[in-house]
Amino acid sequence: MKGSLQVTPVLLRDFAAKLLGRPPVMVPIAAAPGKPALMNAHDALPGYLALMPEGMVFINHVAARVLPEIIAYRPGRSAAKVKFPILFCVSTTDTVTPADQTIALVRRAPHGETRLYSAGHFEFYMGDAFEELVADQTQFLTKHLLGSSAN
Repeated sequence: MKGSLQVTPVLLRDFAAKLLGRPPVMVPIAAAPGKPALMNAHDALPGYLALMPEGMVFINHVAARVLPEIIAYRPGRSAAKVKFPILFCVSTTDTVTPADQTIALVRRAPHGETRLYSAGHFEFYMGDAFEELVADQTQFLTKHLLGSSAN
């Protein structure tokens, strides 16, 4: 969040550019700790770079005007309204999405199921953490879409 707040001056310039019909003012998506970016946790930039296929260039910027939408995006606030089974896969070591806040919102879901993982935010996209996550999601979907007889 602190990294996001550091880009406030860029955000204001981008809103002005939008009003004047000028190209967007860009802000880094990920940066080293202490640097202004949407995410500047210690694993943000290395995490993004690890996801890039060999030979692909990581375009590390986005229009600053997306920041208010990202900050306001809180899908867990609607958890109590979800009337069907829903699976929440939560990292207990996430540097981008704090687990405690997520778990508190998840508890409101009347048909929510929670799986906890020690993988970091970006680790979910590759390797063993990815395989474990996908296996849990597949099991959840099989159980709820095909019924318990499919297990």
